[in-house]
Amino acid sequence: MKFLVEIEGRSFEVEVQNTFVRASVDGEHYSIDMRSVDGHCLYSLIVDNCPYDAFVEEKDGGYSVTIQGEQFEVEIKDPKSARLAMMTRKPEVPGAELPIKSPLPGLVVAVEAEPGRAVKKGQVLVVLEAMKMENDLSAPRDGIVREVKAAVGEKVEKGQVLLTLE
Repeated sequence: MKFLVEIEGRSFEVEVQNTFVRASVDGEHYSIDMRSVDGHCLYSLIVDNCPYDAFVEEKDGGYSVTIQGEQFEVEIKDPKSARLAMMTRKPEVPGAELPIKSPLPGLVVAVEAEPGRAVKKGQVLVVLEAMKMENDLSAPRDGIVREVKAAVGEKVEKGQVLLTLE
């Protein structure tokens, strides 16, 4: 059975086969095994043979998942709800201002955007380092960079506006 999973506003398709879970993210496939450790909120999570501890709390029709100190808001939709959500999603208004926010706390290691510069959907705008890993933040749509608020070497918090597209 396939589900649509939304994590911090990004959508992923997840397919469940018996107790084996295979997730596809941007065309890449992962094997996932998740088992309860305490019968409540603590889980052992193995993604492609890499182990993690996950703390999962049900919250506001979704879940709050903490993995290695990073918290994610997760919503799971069954196939019918996922199709309905996709059909009723508000269309993007070209030219509307769109703030690009940090999805996690980290250190800005690169800023690839400049005010007034046109960008294409998928183009890297900012690179953040968190937990010794670099995370590319890409443009969610074509646009023009209106304002850049992030600087290399700056520590940023989750939800902080890094730049604005128009």
